[in-house]
Amino acid sequence: MREIGRRLQVGRIAGSDAGHRGSSGGAWRRRALASAALLATFGAAAASAQAPAAWTARAQEELPRPDQPALSPDGRRVAFTLWRADLATKPSAWRGTVMVAAVDGGASHDFAAGEAGSAPQWRPDGGGIAFLSERGGQPEIWWWPRRGGAVRQLSATLAGVRAFRWLPSGREIVYVGRPGRSAGPVAAPGNDDAIVVDADPGNARLWRLTVDPQAPPQAGTPLTPPSFHVAADMGLSFGYLLSGFDVSPDGSSVVFTRTPSAAVNDWQRADVAVVDLGSGEIRPLATSRRAAGAPLFSPDGRFVAYTASEDPPTASFAARVEVVPASGGTPRELAPTFDQRPRLLGWSRDGRELYFGEVRGTLIRLSALPIDGGAPHDLDAGDRVMTALALAPSGDRVVFVGERADEAPEIWTSTLEPFAPRRLTALAPPASPLGRTELLRWPAPDGLEVEGLLTYPVGYVPGTKVPLLLVVHGGPTYYFLQDYIAAPDVYPIASFAARGFAVLRVNPRGSSGRGRSFRFANRGDWGGGDFHDLMSGVDHVIALGVADPERLGVMGWSYGGYMTAWIVSQTRRFAAASVGAGIVNLTSFAGTADIHDFAPDYFGGQPWEKPDLYLARSPLFHLAGVTTPTLIEQGQEDHRVPTAQGWELYRALRHLGVETSLVLYPRQGHELAEPRLELDAAERNLAWFERHLLGARR
Repeated sequence: MREIGRRLQVGRIAGSDAGHRGSSGGAWRRRALASAALLATFGAAAASAQAPAAWTARAQEELPRPDQPALSPDGRRVAFTLWRADLATKPSAWRGTVMVAAVDGGASHDFAAGEAGSAPQWRPDGGGIAFLSERGGQPEIWWWPRRGGAVRQLSATLAGVRAFRWLPSGREIVYVGRPGRSAGPVAAPGNDDAIVVDADPGNARLWRLTVDPQAPPQAGTPLTPPSFHVAADMGLSFGYLLSGFDVSPDGSSVVFTRTPSAAVNDWQRADVAVVDLGSGEIRPLATSRRAAGAPLFSPDGRFVAYTASEDPPTASFAARVEVVPASGGTPRELAPTFDQRPRLLGWSRDGRELYFGEVRGTLIRLSALPIDGGAPHDLDAGDRVMTALALAPSGDRVVFVGERADEAPEIWTSTLEPFAPRRLTALAPPASPLGRTELLRWPAPDGLEVEGLLTYPVGYVPGTKVPLLLVVHGGPTYYFLQDYIAAPDVYPIASFAARGFAVLRVNPRGSSGRGRSFRFANRGDWGGGDFHDLMSGVDHVIALGVADPERLGVMGWSYGGYMTAWIVSQTRRFAAASVGAGIVNLTSFAGTADIHDFAPDYFGGQPWEKPDLYLARSPLFHLAGVTTPTLIEQGQEDHRVPTAQGWELYRALRHLGVETSLVLYPRQGHELAEPRLELDAAERNLAWFERHLLGARR
């Protein structure tokens, strides 16, 4: 739910991959097989099981989550990943199982022999599934021949596989991976423990691998040199709008996104290139001052569509779709989409339209964009959140993860025209009672309309004033959706509602889903208009007679952590706060973050060029007089918002005599990827706000 460094949360962002949450070791392998056998009867068991009395953070963490669906070439089956939290191991992890559901409503599940893994892809003839598994310690490509035969490992790399695609023949695979860290350019003379910053760019390359189940696992043949980075999975919230590669319909070439290095800050220089698989020639296809990526071949292979940012690229990120001849030429820009953040899914069968998913308000819409320059048009009804959208090989159907605020995520499929979605799975266990979620709209002080989602306490009695928790999303260009409120999260909405809290999630200016001008409205103004959008939302819920103004809490991660720290520095209205990986000192953040151009992009210059603005909008320098008890949570290996930000806030609050607690999570970066640690953070947040808001009034 954070945009500065997209959250590693399964399937939450439109079209984003979840990461590969497998593991290694025989014990895990045995657990995976046992889990798959249990899940084979899960649908029937769910119908007779008893739901727990109330949601807890642990129950939310244990919710199974489908993701990465892929339709078979004949359209009769869908393979997908089912993620579950393994809380018993140390370190804990998300465990993926490759599963198969029938589209025709027959046998509901064929669990792919219980194979542990993720990112399944059907062989072009439908004869089996390749997938990623970390059973050897890192993600490698494995092969399951559906018509019989043992599961076998195909790839053997030094640093793991990031993404892969079948060639049309079904006899070869192209993948993105790293050969492994080279000690030579990194080590200082006479001391191999020294780290020379930026000496090893860590570039990933394209590789070509022959599928031979009888041969030992191998790396295959590199298709690109180590002098640039092939971007299969940019580590940014909007990275999925630029990342990726595609194979031509005839299997003769691969088009891909590249950046000068693997440094996340190099996203601004992303462009599109193509490699000829016969000659090995690499040639640029779309190069300009714009950031370009996520290329897709047309059905006849004559054109390539891709996403291109504005010139210059900005962290607020607006983009258009462009089409260029695959042989090279002048790109042609297509009509703008509503939010100017389209995630391309594929071409129509006749090559006249491109299908894409895009955030619209608090939903994700599926739309078609004519390549003749006409305006886009919607395909879906706009009544359900759709993530992990994937186009069928036939080009006439999609599969996706569908959910609502009170409807757990499941695998769905639909024809494109007409759009008639049908649920394929019943994976979620019986649900505890959920608080009702309502979409609200209200005017900000300057008249700008703002949207938010209000979740009422379970069993709420109209007219009753209850404690209100304000949750601020990351980004700032992320957004809250009307998705399932019982999903795992450090801010467990369903559990808060079960404890008697109302929860308000606001999409202030700067958020996506409301168009370019809304998303760009907080540039140079963090803590200004966005602050008033949030406060006016709280006032709106108070005016509705729902929120008790004496029992308010606020929390957020990343940019949401920044806003939380800013809020407590500006007002004493809140009885408690929780800052997750929050920016508190914009100057030190700009100098130490891995996205070191991020703050200068938003604030129009470097700290030494805009010292007064950086000082004026840094919460750290406005803490005098703060009294709000503040919990601080952060990953110990966070390079996006370095851990020093949390320390600076903690030391300042301690010096001021404000009740505070700093909790650092080992092995974690900007996101809490280990479910036990995410659960710990969620339970601490529950306890913190219960103690400060559910007792006697202040």
